[in-house]
Amino acid sequence: MTTIVVGIDGSPQAAQALAWAVREAARRSADVRAVAVYDYVVVDVLGANVQLHPFTGDPARAFEHATSAVATVQERSDGVTVTPEALEGDPGRVLCEVAATADLIVLGRQGTRPGAHRLGSVASYVTHHSPCPVVIVPPAP
Repeated sequence: MTTIVVGIDGSPQAAQALAWAVREAARRSADVRAVAVYDYVVVDVLGANVQLHPFTGDPARAFEHATSAVATVQERSDGVTVTPEALEGDPGRVLCEVAATADLIVLGRQGTRPGAHRLGSVASYVTHHSPCPVVIVPPAP
C-alpha cells in the first residue's frame, strides 16, 4: 500500500498540505499519516520561559491537534484512510524517519516556527534529508 506522510503543526500552510495530500492519496489509492511532532524548545524571554511552538512539550495537545486536523479533511477524503499521529523529537528529523517507509512526504512551505524564510526550517531540513520524494505546498494566494 502506498503511504503519504504529512507534517502538520497548526499552521494554515500545514492544513493546505494535508488537504493536498488527501487529494493526492485518492488519486494513488494511498493512505495518509498526518504527523504532528512536538519538541521541548523553550527559551528565556525577559526571565520567562516561552514556548516557540504550539506543541512544545505537550504530546496530548499535539495529538489533539493532529486528530482535529484529520477530522477537518475526513469528510472530503474520498475513502482515503487518514491516521493522526503525535511524535516527540526534532520535527525535521522525525518526519524523515517516518518517511523512511513512505512513498511521499508533504509539507507546507512555512510552519509556525518564527522567521521570515522563504522555506521554513522544517521544510528545508526535510528537502535535504528525506528518503523519499518531497512536495512543498505553497501558501494559498
